Amino acid sequence: MNANEVSVVVFNAQYFSGPEVNDHKILMPVDKDQQIERIRKFADLCCEKNPDTILGNEFQENSSPTHDLNQADFLKEELQARGLGNYEVIRMGGFNFEESESPLIWRMARWTYNNDYVRENFLIKRLGFGKVEIPSEKLGPVRLHTSDVILTRYPYSEQNHQYFLPTPPTKLQFYLNFVTQKDEREGVTSCIIHHPAFDTIFHGLHLGYGNRTNREKQAERVCEIIDDYLEVYPDLPQILAGDFNSAPEGLQKKFRLDRKVDALERIIRHPALHCHPDIYPRNDYVPPPHLHATYPSLAPEKTIDAVLLRNDLYFTDYEVCRLGISDHEPVYVKIAKRNL
Repeated sequence: MNANEVSVVVFNAQYFSGPEVNDHKILMPVDKDQQIERIRKFADLCCEKNPDTILGNEFQENSSPTHDLNQADFLKEELQARGLGNYEVIRMGGFNFEESESPLIWRMARWTYNNDYVRENFLIKRLGFGKVEIPSEKLGPVRLHTSDVILTRYPYSEQNHQYFLPTPPTKLQFYLNFVTQKDEREGVTSCIIHHPAFDTIFHGLHLGYGNRTNREKQAERVCEIIDDYLEVYPDLPQILAGDFNSAPEGLQKKFRLDRKVDALERIIRHPALHCHPDIYPRNDYVPPPHLHATYPSLAPEKTIDAVLLRNDLYFTDYEVCRLGISDHEPVYVKIAKRNL
């Protein structure tokens, strides 16, 4: 890689639970050996690509479904063992989910989930429950500690994390939001990474999946954050990366007339940002899914994981890597700075 380039890998790991879409099984145990094998396979990809920065969505640590493995720290060790250097791990918020804190709620939840009639006719049809499977109490209390992470092998500063939505005021509301909406406490983490080629502001994010209205509001907040950094650091380039849970739609979608423009398209249209042209639809061009789609990995059709750049940067390489260890596929990019 050129000494004047910065390289980034973006990957939603889905807790290294496999290529199937396992949203509803987030509390269910993952095979321990397969989990470790998948992390090592991702480390092998990183060894091949040699990224300066890795953005990882949906990592777990000290959680019962993933056998208490700190996935980010284990990945860091695997990268170091492959000679890639010592990465620092920046944790981007997330949520903590402890059965022992609310045993009565969990006893009620298990009883209703085990009663087919109540589950189908009351919980699912009336209340909207049923999104997440609850494991048997024989497996012990559920513990779930998740976060998105940034791994960087260069010094960083000015770290700041923002949740998109307020924290629910009570544990009951928190559990209700999680079980019914898979509320993963999405947010954005920003920091300045001091790369030898050039300093850059790096924004790692994870936008919401289920509620499109919330996702559009999150996109608006991301644009405000970009503007804030433009005002405070006008001379620093910016990189925005993550799981946007929406795809580019193209300029044929008229922003002012059609309010159905989704989150990623809204952010791409920020005047200071651009995406790689190969992932952006145009009147005479439709991005080939087999090249650029990242989700679902077993039959990719949506480009929802992406990297955007401030206009003083440009892409020298952009690749979706076919790995098959999560329901998302990793994105690898190389970035250079324009001579302005």
